[in-house]
Amino acid sequence: MFAGGGIGTTTTDKKKMLRRQLGSGLLIAALAGAVILMNHFFFLQEQGFSKNLTGVLVTRLVGDDPLNSLQGALVEKLNAELQKEETGQQIEVHASSDILNENDGLKAAHERAWAIGERLNATIVIWGRKIGEKQFYPRITVMAAPKGWRAVRERTHDKSITELHLPKELVDEPFYLIHFAAGYAFLLQSNYGEALLHFKAALGRQGALPKELADLQLFAAYCHYSLGDSDEASAEYDKAIADYDEVIRLDPKDVSAYIYRGCAYERKGDYDKAIADYDEAMRLDPKGAKAYEIRGAAYHDKGDYDKAIADYDEAIRLDPKYALPYNSFAWLLGTCPQVSFRDGKKAINYAIKAWELSKDPAFLDTLAAAYAEAGDFKQAIKWETKFLETPNLSEKNTTGGKSRLALYQAHKPYHAEKGPTSTY
Repeated sequence: MFAGGGIGTTTTDKKKMLRRQLGSGLLIAALAGAVILMNHFFFLQEQGFSKNLTGVLVTRLVGDDPLNSLQGALVEKLNAELQKEETGQQIEVHASSDILNENDGLKAAHERAWAIGERLNATIVIWGRKIGEKQFYPRITVMAAPKGWRAVRERTHDKSITELHLPKELVDEPFYLIHFAAGYAFLLQSNYGEALLHFKAALGRQGALPKELADLQLFAAYCHYSLGDSDEASAEYDKAIADYDEVIRLDPKDVSAYIYRGCAYERKGDYDKAIADYDEAMRLDPKGAKAYEIRGAAYHDKGDYDKAIADYDEAIRLDPKYALPYNSFAWLLGTCPQVSFRDGKKAINYAIKAWELSKDPAFLDTLAAAYAEAGDFKQAIKWETKFLETPNLSEKNTTGGKSRLALYQAHKPYHAEKGPTSTY
């Protein structure tokens, strides 16, 4: 009995011990897994960029030698050189742990680069091949559009701007990329003069390809256009037109060049040349809503309101989520000099739609004008006041907004003397 009982107790103890050992093993495994996960998320998580700087992300391609890649060649060099540029905004260059695959096609690679850049809050993503010891084959995916930029190109893979056709080979040192990154940092701060200097320096590179030069020329033209817009300097518009002429010479199918050259002509008051450029943009891209919207604005400025309305309608039909034609149509309906075209209630509907789609503060000026035309001056005052609270509002828009606010406070709508479009 005693011996049998002893044997039974020993077996039970062994089972308990085994269960304790298994439990301890599982607990240790779980803790180890948790440590690995914590290490991954908190210690190995890829470094992103803060919002108050220009972030340049450099990534590798599938098949690259990690010790001899474009990424390895550029990161240290770009960081060292860009720190010398007094852009007024810090520029940082990081190496990405993500790897892109060009074998899936350039569009897919750019979309992947854009997703990586968005996750890490990058401004531009540089990627491509290293060729030999001192040659590079880079591509850039641009992440953040400067204020007012609405270029649309057949090579767009980044939601707003374009994949740039960079040089096939950069020899000795990546000064071209340095100038582009610094110029883009200035551009994002609306410092168009300094940005222009860097883009022009990049344009001076010998042996550049036509499409590469066309892309850079587009950025230079945008700087000239913006300088003319802010300084009311007609000479700057002429320089912008000359830049767009060169873009079109280099790339005759560049839709954006026609659209923006048309804008420059329109700023100079040459509506017929502007409309001719918009017509050509439509011929090249019949489904492009932007060309219809912008041509509608030109007809609006000319006082040809029937044609303006037809173009705004077509732009909305082609792209129902494109906010600008709703805003332009609302401005016409709310402020047109000809009473037969004004319709306050319809203007409100279009202005609300524009605001819902974009949340662009400039559209609040249109919404206020629409409410005033409908006789709802309380709402007109509310939205015009909110428009005037827009940060960094230009002197021109501030003056116009205050003038309209005074009208609404006096229970009077705003009617334009002729057909110029709203403050966007």
